[in-house]
Amino acid sequence: MSEHSPHEEIMAEATEDPSRASSSNAKDAVETHLQELLQTLLDLSIIVYDFQPEGNRLVWNKINDIIAQYQSIDQLKDEISEYIPEEVINYVEQGRNPDIFTRAFIERAAGENQYTNGKIQAVSFRTGYAHSLPFLIKEFRDLLQNELLQSFPDLELPSLNDNEGDSAIDKMIESSNRLPSSNDKGERLADTAFPDQQQSQLDAATNELEKEYSNDNDNDNADSDEVMIV
Repeated sequence: MSEHSPHEEIMAEATEDPSRASSSNAKDAVETHLQELLQTLLDLSIIVYDFQPEGNRLVWNKINDIIAQYQSIDQLKDEISEYIPEEVINYVEQGRNPDIFTRAFIERAAGENQYTNGKIQAVSFRTGYAHSLPFLIKEFRDLLQNELLQSFPDLELPSLNDNEGDSAIDKMIESSNRLPSSNDKGERLADTAFPDQQQSQLDAATNELEKEYSNDNDNDNADSDEVMIV
């Protein structure tokens, strides 16, 4: 029967042929050393709990055994490539299921991935919008000009061609900054928006609509009176 420990046998095999020292054998050796370490710690706790003056030497021997076992475990670290997160070890020490940590880690990674994807999409949209904004302004300018011409045929609009488009847009932005505030929107806004001739035309059209509405009401009242007489 061999008197060598499992760790010594593995180290001897590794010295003879390094390729034979597989990761599984290293794991088995670590597991064996951990069990021996736990047993030594248990023995030491029993000796300390029921301490006797003559047990001084025994305590020192157990402490030396613990130091030697820690050294043996430390020597095996280079033969194991697996990495265990410290959080998982803390879960095990607290008596919790390490699968909870795995599930929480996956959920957090998925959430951060979605957040990063959202930021990327936002930056892409902002870049595309910045490139298309000048064309959108020109389209809106043409649409607004057509609508104004249809609604107010007599209104004189400045001619905005493609060559002068940028300067005209800059002038429109500059003029929009000089618009009156909300405190004096009434007559001042109307006077600045329409010249005198166009304002009078608008007033005349409004009066015509009011007259037509008044005549329609008079006719309705007359019809109702005739019905009442009958």
